[in-house]
Amino acid sequence: MKQRQLKSEVVLLNESDPNTWLDKVDAKWSGALPFTLIFNNKTGQRSAFEQELSAAELATALQKFPL
Repeated sequence: MKQRQLKSEVVLLNESDPNTWLDKVDAKWSGALPFTLIFNNKTGQRSAFEQELSAAELATALQKFPL
């Protein structure tokens, strides 16, 4: 996070049994990392990515979410 100078909120779950919450994050998520979840609180729109995203890919994904 520091190296890439991320400004957005990042959540770290330090859980010994991830199977208890994986489906709560995203039902399709296998638990693989890296994992990015984009969520719009106003609309409920969400998008999940189970791979590393380049800056351009992330920017494209974020453009699909209305403000």
